[in-house]
Amino acid sequence: GRTCPDEDFFQHTGARGQQLLTNVVRAYAVYDEEVGYCQGVNFLAAVLLLHLKEEEAFWTLERVMIHYGLRGLFLPSSS
Repeated sequence: GRTCPDEDFFQHTGARGQQLLTNVVRAYAVYDEEVGYCQGVNFLAAVLLLHLKEEEAFWTLERVMIHYGLRGLFLPSSS
């Protein structure tokens, strides 16, 4: 995968890591419609998925984005 090309978990097309990453990023895009899909979120989600289960990674991403303010970096007006 392009997000973490040297990480085995994400490396191969159809790999479990790629599936989980897609799930978390798409779920966040639906959850936070104002941010929506933003490719940069992949990197945050990927790091979380290396250490957490899928649902835990999603909720940790939500917390980091909203509570710690990273969300503002991904808003359309930030580009």
